[in-house]
Amino acid sequence: EPIKPSPLYDSITPEQKNSGRLDYVQVKEWDSLDKGGSVDDLEVKEFSTLHGEKHGEKQPSDERSSAYEQLVMHLQTLEATGQLAVATGRPLPRFEKWVFGRRQYTQYLVDELAVHSALESAMSAAISSKGGDKGCIKALRHIGPDLGIHRADAIEKDIKQLMLAGVTNREDLKPGTHAASYALHLKELGADASNVTLDDDQRIQKAANRLIAHAFVLQVTHLSTGTRLGAKATEMCNLFPIKAVNFYRSYPKSVKHPLAAFVEAVNAAGGELTPEALQQVMDELAPAMQKTSLLLTPIAVEGKADKH
Repeated sequence: EPIKPSPLYDSITPEQKNSGRLDYVQVKEWDSLDKGGSVDDLEVKEFSTLHGEKHGEKQPSDERSSAYEQLVMHLQTLEATGQLAVATGRPLPRFEKWVFGRRQYTQYLVDELAVHSALESAMSAAISSKGGDKGCIKALRHIGPDLGIHRADAIEKDIKQLMLAGVTNREDLKPGTHAASYALHLKELGADASNVTLDDDQRIQKAANRLIAHAFVLQVTHLSTGTRLGAKATEMCNLFPIKAVNFYRSYPKSVKHPLAAFVEAVNAAGGELTPEALQQVMDELAPAMQKTSLLLTPIAVEGKADKH
């Protein structure tokens, strides 16, 4: 269950939030208090921190934290306060209970391919536009397709291997409704970010900063929890014999450590952004994570898996 903010949170003034630090904790068991125990004896299950921020000013935490750390910290805060919850009609089962076969996994890859391809196309369009001197476009360039960690080609290879293994026919491979909608959303952001004929320069920059947020969430999710998912998929779908593990394992020789390369690129991108631009990126993290989480729907199921 997501951590819900205490009513005390609403009583904290903006000035207090900006000048200090808020800590959120999720307690494992509260029963000890009912038995006369002390708050000091409670066992903490999860912990996250929100540092104070002011536009245009660097707080002490900002001096210590890189752009990557600030974005991850903000995601943790969003999760801690229940702002990443997704309205799916039903809660997703616990990861340990997920059961899926090759057919379901292939659908998941098709959905991921639609979104990753749209993201890479949108970023490339913005990067190659005439607005390349803008800080937001320079930031996109740092984390763009040339970085070598983007996944569309690797996903395509895995789909082809699954097809060769007889999972499905090519004409049956269509993105689900959510994936198609998400891909369209990214294409629209790319169109705005690359359209230098727009009179509204702020709209261009905001679209680029929103693209940065979606790129960050898709990549950081894949490079962190995606490793766990890859291990589960490899075992449940027997992917090694059919060589369908490129999504998690195949990177250019120049990329020895994908996560380290991504962290370095995000920090470089952060150096191109003003505090206001970085805030726009942060504001888009919640919807980006919600959309990304919905991509798990084909495999986040509890029950009997397809054998094909």
